[in-house]
Amino acid sequence: MKNTFIRFTILTLFFNYYSGIAQIHSSKLLGKWELDYNSTSALMEADVKKVFNSLPEVNHSTIEKVYKGRQMIFMNNNIFELKLSDGRSSIGMWELNLEEKVLKIKNQKNNKEYFYKIVSLTSETLLIEELEVKGTSYFKKLH
Repeated sequence: MKNTFIRFTILTLFFNYYSGIAQIHSSKLLGKWELDYNSTSALMEADVKKVFNSLPEVNHSTIEKVYKGRQMIFMNNNIFELKLSDGRSSIGMWELNLEEKVLKIKNQKNNKEYFYKIVSLTSETLLIEELEVKGTSYFKKLH
């Protein structure tokens, strides 16, 4: 019975992983994606979480305000817009490497490029992992 459960679990994980990766298309990326702060903070790596938890409470709320309500908008013409909850926004270009499942976003204002691995992309969920973290980052995976 235990072996059957283990095989079933492994097969389920394999098929879920494979189907999520196999079905990544740039058209699925189009639209507005709002960051889920609770899910994103739950994905924080243990060593980073330890540092984060040691910060004063005022820093926690400041960081939450920066991330909560953040929107990433991917448009048909490969234009990208990042909107923050305080009304600030930035424009750039996006490019998706389907073979490697890598999303590149180039910010036009500061001319910097950001690379993300697409961990999961469905009609309801976008989970990306920053590949080249620049500066202090508490959230490597964005949900």
